[in-house]
Amino acid sequence: MLNLVQLQFAVAAAKKRFALIRKKYPELKAYLVLSMPGEQTSIDSSPTQILDECPALIIPGRAKNRALDLLEQVSQLETSLKNRSSPESDDGLKKKVRQASRLEDEIRSQYGNQLKALASRLNEAVYETRERLKGWNEKERAHAGITPALMEKLAEMEQAQNELKAYEAQKRAELSALQDELQQLAATLQYDEKCQVEIRFSELKYDLVWKLQTDDLVDRNLTPQTKASIRIVLGTLAQFERTHHES
Repeated sequence: MLNLVQLQFAVAAAKKRFALIRKKYPELKAYLVLSMPGEQTSIDSSPTQILDECPALIIPGRAKNRALDLLEQVSQLETSLKNRSSPESDDGLKKKVRQASRLEDEIRSQYGNQLKALASRLNEAVYETRERLKGWNEKERAHAGITPALMEKLAEMEQAQNELKAYEAQKRAELSALQDELQQLAATLQYDEKCQVEIRFSELKYDLVWKLQTDDLVDRNLTPQTKASIRIVLGTLAQFERTHHES
């Protein structure tokens, strides 16, 4: 079992080993991953990325369970704020989006042509005209054919938009708090020292794979010694953590 600092030491040692391999085999096009049965993540993954992509690497316990719960909440909120009307979005946010959209549709349907005509006379965009109307008095509005009903609808629309913005701001604050808690908790997680550091090829050259299988820089006990496999294992996190202290 490794803490975050020990994990970072192990990763650093693994990268040094990989640098030696790349120097020895300049034609190698590959990268390192942290590998657990059925899961893997980049060697450079942060604790939260490991939690998301390779949770098996993290030792079970309360901290992991809470971190996974936080990760789910963060993911849901991020989805809600990126796509406010998606099925996964927050119900309160979707409701306020629907309310604002309904009022906008009503204004366009009932008063769209009137507002476009007035905007054309004023030689400006419709949204500018809608803003301009707020500063006109009743006489000026009446002269332009703007009814109290339209002004009421515009005021209702503005209120709905402000409520939506305020709700979004509240959700962003909640998201920030959850992210902060997740970051703090992630730093306390413990990692499985049996996790393997493995090479993944971005360009596969079989002759090079066969050479690597028997190279002293890889763990030949963990690397399958057969042409039926392209798996190259440098070692476990435990081995590399010890290597760090020995160097």
